[in-house]
Amino acid sequence: MTVSSEDRAGPDRAKAGANLVEAIERQASAYRRLLRLGRSKQEALVDWDVADLRRVVIEEQIVLAQALECEREYGAACAGVARNLAAGAETSIGDIVALLPAELRERAVQARADLSSLAEQLLLLTRANAELIQRGRQFVETSIAQIGRIAGNPTYDGSGSVAPVSQNMSATALSRRL
Repeated sequence: MTVSSEDRAGPDRAKAGANLVEAIERQASAYRRLLRLGRSKQEALVDWDVADLRRVVIEEQIVLAQALECEREYGAACAGVARNLAAGAETSIGDIVALLPAELRERAVQARADLSSLAEQLLLLTRANAELIQRGRQFVETSIAQIGRIAGNPTYDGSGSVAPVSQNMSATALSRRL
């Protein structure tokens, strides 16, 4: 008995579809870890816990590299499914998922929904963390300016004149003086 190319395409399509679903699930898992780390980062920022912040940032860099690898795998899996389904270049991921077998389609739809939700949460958390960092920096700049005025250590502009009081001491100026 010979196996036709049509018969071989079935298992190949199923394998390509399974690879796609697994890639989406791995990507969602990486985003879930990034979200957990983002929350830990937020706690460290609020508590001004530099040691914990350093630990979180290092771990976050590792997980971010893994998430980028998952995105690469996802792109390759999409291309593999598109090839097996003879989909055109303009085929969307939604179109590709719709062509998967029912059991894979359900997993893919759920994984894509999870990934989308996680990405949205991560975006909001990252923006909140960025605002915490910005406000912390403003606090430090204001503190340095106030301490500089009280200490009587003015900074000078390029012409040799004393800089205005509101700009008397910045973190950059302080670091240059130290």
